[in-house]
Amino acid sequence: MQISAVSVGVEAETLNFCCNIVKYTAAEKLYAVCKICHCGRMTLVAEAEVYDENDTLLATVLTTLFVVETIKDIPRKW
Repeated sequence: MQISAVSVGVEAETLNFCCNIVKYTAAEKLYAVCKICHCGRMTLVAEAEVYDENDTLLATVLTTLFVVETIKDIPRKW
């Protein structure tokens, strides 16, 4: 989630992290799809879904991050 924060030009620290595990897997490769829901001056809210190599939903994550610093070279919107 912090990497997603960097993609919108901020350095952020986690305030709250909520993870719901939907299903177990023995797969070796997993991937996550992250979406920034809110990008304010002081906070950032991001949600993600974790999938296995067969595109099976394994977990959902919701995170609130505190904006520590703005990264000048990275724009908020691409």
